[in-house]
Amino acid sequence: MASSAARLAVFFLILLADAVVPSLGSSYVVGDVSGWALNVDYSLWTYGKTFNVGDNLVFYYGSGHTVDRVNARDYSSCSVENPITTSDTGSTTITLDSPGYYYFICGAIGHCSSGMKLAVAVAASTVSVSI
Repeated sequence: MASSAARLAVFFLILLADAVVPSLGSSYVVGDVSGWALNVDYSLWTYGKTFNVGDNLVFYYGSGHTVDRVNARDYSSCSVENPITTSDTGSTTITLDSPGYYYFICGAIGHCSSGMKLAVAVAASTVSVSI
């Protein structure tokens, strides 16, 4: 039978692991060698991948493109009127910090409607410890 001090120590280790594990996620280069560009099938790119809290999406792209994180409605309509975040630096890293759906579009005119959009489902990270 474990003592109260040992149980408390395990509890704090679990809390620490919960805080640290998300920062140890995987990094995915969006579009692989094609990057964030026109004429890439991002639905095909996500196929078979599991994205978890703590993972990073790394966007590499040329001038004239943006990475706009948007809500589901703006993703569907390709609207950049109210982006959650936007970047045009050529290299953007997004940390997937909570479970749910993340939606990204290119804000350049016509790019989203031409398929330059990405939706990813993010699963909660799980840490299991037996006591």
